[in-house]
Amino acid sequence: MCDVIVDEKYRGMGVGKAILEMITSDNRLQDMLGMLLTENVHGLYQQFGFKKIDGIHMGKR
Repeated sequence: MCDVIVDEKYRGMGVGKAILEMITSDNRLQDMLGMLLTENVHGLYQQFGFKKIDGIHMGKR
């Protein structure tokens, strides 16, 4: 997966959270390394086990 952008009219409705829940709960993807860049949604990704590496980088093993 390269990038997911939720259309502005659907933001705040749980769409991003639902996508991350599906990805992180799929047993076929449990060994996948996750890395991302974000400036404003650290809290969302932290709910799914991602940790801050620095100001904009986050990762998950």
